[in-house]
Amino acid sequence: MPTDHIDLKNIWKQQKAEAPDIKELTNKIKKMSRKNRLKIIATNALFTLTILFIVGIWYFYNPKLITSKIGMILTILSMIFFVLYYNKLFTMYKKLNDFEKNKEYLQNLIRIKKQQKELQTKIMGIYYILLSLGLALYMYEYIVKMTLWLGIVCSTLTIIWVAFNWFYLRPKIAKKEQQKLDIIIDQYEKVNLDLAD
Repeated sequence: MPTDHIDLKNIWKQQKAEAPDIKELTNKIKKMSRKNRLKIIATNALFTLTILFIVGIWYFYNPKLITSKIGMILTILSMIFFVLYYNKLFTMYKKLNDFEKNKEYLQNLIRIKKQQKELQTKIMGIYYILLSLGLALYMYEYIVKMTLWLGIVCSTLTIIWVAFNWFYLRPKIAKKEQQKLDIIIDQYEKVNLDLAD
C-alpha cells in the first residue's frame, strides 16, 4: 500500500522566518539599554544608602564585639565589590549605539551577555557568601543576648531570607535577564542575515 510521506521537518526548515524590523529592534535595544542603566543607577543609590545606614549603626550604637565590626565591614565590602563589577555593565550598555558596524554591535551585545552571566553566577556567589558571613558575624553579638527561643527564631528567619534570595529570586531574575538578551541577540542575528542576503 503506497502512502504519502510528508517530510514536515524539511518543510519547516525551508520556511523563512520573518526577521524583525531593524528600527523596531534598535528601539527595543535602546529601551533595554536605558532601562538597565537606570537599574544600575538605582542599585548604586540603594547600596550607598545601605552602606551609610550600616556606618550610622556603627557610629550611633557602637557594637562591642569585634565580630560585629568584622561583620559590618564584610557586609559593606560585599556591596562595594558587587557595585564595582555591576558598574562595568553601565559602560557596556552606554557603548551601544546606532553608529557601530552590525558585527561590532552584535559582539557588544554578546559581551554584555557574558558579563551579565558572570555577574549572576560568580560575582553574585561571592557577594552572597560575604553578605551572609557579614550578617552572621554582626548578628552574633545580639543573638547571644536573646533568649534561646528568640535567638533560634531570629537565626532561622535570617537563614530563610538568605536561602529564599539565593535559591529562588537570584535564579529567577538571572534567567529572565538572560532570556531578554537571548531574544534580542537572536533577532539581531536574523536582521544581519537578511541584510547580508
